[in-house]
Amino acid sequence: MESQTNSFVSKWLLRKLMGYGIGDIGLVVSSAGLSIWTEWISFPNACCLSVVRASDQQVIDNDIANSTSCIVFVVSESISWEMQKERFNSLLACIPDESNLPLLIFSGDTYNEGYEYASKYIINRLGLNGLNRGKIGSSLVIFLVENYTEDHANGFFDDDKLREGLKWLVSSLPVQPDVTLVKTHELLLEYLNPQLELLNTHVAPGAGPGDCISVFNNAVNQLAEEILAAANANCSQWPAPEIDLLERTSNERIYAEMFLPSIGWSSPSRIQPLLAAINSCKIPEFSYDLSWLNHGSHMGKQIQDQKKLLEECLARYLTESARLLDESQVVTEVNVMVQNCVGLELQDSSYYLAPRWVAIFRRIYNWRLAKLSTGKLSEAYVLTQHLYQAPAAAGSNGTTQGLTANTASSDAVDHIMMPAVSTGITLDEIIEISCDLNVVDAQPVTLPPRLPVHVHEEPQALADTNGVLGVDEMYIPRRVELGEVMPISDDKLSRLRVELGEAMPIKTDDKLSRLLEQCTKLQDRIDETLSIYF
Repeated sequence: MESQTNSFVSKWLLRKLMGYGIGDIGLVVSSAGLSIWTEWISFPNACCLSVVRASDQQVIDNDIANSTSCIVFVVSESISWEMQKERFNSLLACIPDESNLPLLIFSGDTYNEGYEYASKYIINRLGLNGLNRGKIGSSLVIFLVENYTEDHANGFFDDDKLREGLKWLVSSLPVQPDVTLVKTHELLLEYLNPQLELLNTHVAPGAGPGDCISVFNNAVNQLAEEILAAANANCSQWPAPEIDLLERTSNERIYAEMFLPSIGWSSPSRIQPLLAAINSCKIPEFSYDLSWLNHGSHMGKQIQDQKKLLEECLARYLTESARLLDESQVVTEVNVMVQNCVGLELQDSSYYLAPRWVAIFRRIYNWRLAKLSTGKLSEAYVLTQHLYQAPAAAGSNGTTQGLTANTASSDAVDHIMMPAVSTGITLDEIIEISCDLNVVDAQPVTLPPRLPVHVHEEPQALADTNGVLGVDEMYIPRRVELGEVMPISDDKLSRLRVELGEAMPIKTDDKLSRLLEQCTKLQDRIDETLSIYF
């Protein structure tokens, strides 16, 4: 084997790859150890940028391999192989795992043996055979001397050999990730809204706070995974930070800003704070006991107490558990939630508060996502081919698989739900219309056995299949006249009064009279309140 001095091949390669100065065609940036070449293909449809950087040119965070897409390494028999191997390993240590970069090795030496033997000899000397393929995906050795064998070498470096190596290098470049800039809160809502629609349907009639919290936190996880997957796909930290050296008014710079991701979009300094902010949007468990909602309120007499209890639970959740609002904000917000997002159900003679939890938690989501609506945290790059598509009826991790409920038992209960969707009527107005909050808790009077009372009920129209009535369809009790309650003739009524007088003297202040008077007043008040709707 015969060797040439390494300085000749190094200087020749630097001239070829770095250029001679700005006068070179296509060279837009030229400095010591750095050049940026540009080529327009079918101008102005495509712009190709090539950044050539010497290994001693350190960039962001003192990392010489930042944004590197390929490696060109020069070897020489005139330098100790131990020194060259150490330098090569030092370079590899700066390359992130799973980069799969192509390695092009240039040699200016001549050999007696053939190409296969000579190339394997160089690869073994550098220790490439024992390398993990994660950093170096492929390698090629190019001998720059014309007729590189000892017998035929003429001492000149061959441009065609250089072109051959560069063409192979371009064809072996790793594919850069296809990413898209998105609004973080908008992408999260894309995952969340279909799940909320499911909770709003008859498929999950019993959806409560736990379901609303689960689907939201699941959407937060999906957003974080999308951002992390895009960052992990960009091990080389592409695009190169040297693009900032292009003149701001140049066509190359304009195209770079239009079609390339922002520099450092996948760097740990950018991704880690973003993921921390996204994960902080998760909402905690709703640990407050709501079993009292199932107890109901007879004739609505305890409904105000239950409303206050619900307001207290929501206020404590927003201030203590979720830490979303302060004391000055929570009063107004809770009042809006309860007045606009809570309905009233009537089952038999008992009223029940019916919170629409999806509507309530939508307001909580809005407060939580406010931090992702503005500033640097409002945007992120994700893979154009998303990891998650619009969720179906059941999430991949089983989050919503348990939402399907057996509605047979609920359908068997004949009840009237005061409007379950917003009709512009507040909860207090519904309570005022439906419940007599001033009624005296009077005990029913037991009449003598010989005075049976037959009550004739008027058949009512069946409610719709969902059991939900709008304002115009709400059941309004009709005033019941005394003649309808006790249909007896005048003669019988006279005898009845005589018998009643003997058995129980009539007093103007007895309980029955007072109860009848209260019923009349209540009916008058209901008629007056509902008159505005007819």
